[in-house]
Amino acid sequence: MTDKYKGMELSYPQVEDLQNVAARHIINRDIIDTTAKFIEERQKQIEDGTTNIKVSYQVRFNKDSILSLTIMEEGQDKGAAHAFKTMKGINYNYLTGQKITLTELDKMVRNLM
Repeated sequence: MTDKYKGMELSYPQVEDLQNVAARHIINRDIIDTTAKFIEERQKQIEDGTTNIKVSYQVRFNKDSILSLTIMEEGQDKGAAHAFKTMKGINYNYLTGQKITLTELDKMVRNLM
């Protein structure tokens, strides 16, 4: 999905075609909530028009029932000398919708190799 609002551009993934519909809803809701947290932290600057923000994502791994992605926020505050960038990694078991910790993900990927 891609949305634009004031000085902000949002691009975030949506999971589709999972056999477990509940898992699909859980994962999509969590992705939206994670994206919304980036926006909430800069809400005043966005409303004032003093910040330009782009929220995007990268899928890092998507097989063997594991979905791993990174949500990234990049932007520039007006008058600031440097841009900012924030990243948040999230991992899911797309059979159950459960979040997977980094330690669990590492073990799972090692077992696949």
